[in-house]
Amino acid sequence: MHHFVRGMNQIYEVNSCGNKDPSEQPYGMIRTFYIAAEEVEWDYAPNKNWEFEKQHLDAGGERHGDIFMNHTENWIGSQYRKVVYREYTDGEFVEIKARPPREK
Repeated sequence: MHHFVRGMNQIYEVNSCGNKDPSEQPYGMIRTFYIAAEEVEWDYAPNKNWEFEKQHLDAGGERHGDIFMNHTENWIGSQYRKVVYREYTDGEFVEIKARPPREK
């Protein structure tokens, strides 16, 4: 079965790093981040006018990108579910931490 039907799988092995004394800290500071993976409906082409301008009509009068831009009975459209990672202000996971402009 294809990965997009069943989900991706990965096999990995975790090996001991050999540090048996948990009191030894290799770093001087511990930081805590509150990160959640959340499923959202994501529009990969929110400005469809721009995408359509870049597409040329084929012999049948359709654009090759129509299947990805228009959501109909036969076309999948531009919106899909995906996971985004969001940082929260604390462990209650209620308030999303504000991001600086360079991260938006």
